[in-house]
Amino acid sequence: MDYQKYMDYQKYMDYQKYMQGGQGGDYQKYMQAVDYEKYIQDRGQDDASFSERAGMNASGLELVAAPATAESANSTEQLEAWRKQQESRIRADIPASYQHFALAPLEDQYRKNLARIKGEAAP
Repeated sequence: MDYQKYMDYQKYMDYQKYMQGGQGGDYQKYMQAVDYEKYIQDRGQDDASFSERAGMNASGLELVAAPATAESANSTEQLEAWRKQQESRIRADIPASYQHFALAPLEDQYRKNLARIKGEAAP
């Protein structure tokens, strides 16, 4: 069998026709075609919503010291901050049709710890 006819790889070596404008191509043209700002707005991932979900104001300082867990909250203000932070994460990261699966246990945990803080019997 004559394999030499398949060994003509030189015809595939003209990489310039694939580069279209030098190394890496024209990224400005690519960025205009992609219109990435539309996707950022659609997802609501601007700086303000990120800061809010992270529990910070625009300067990057924490608004309220939200505890890591509901059990570590010692006041209703801390418990509310924990709840708000958890809800904002759930609403931002979980599709709306599935949020109730995450919000129901969160509400149970909130009520149980609210009763603990107030010194009442757990619901």
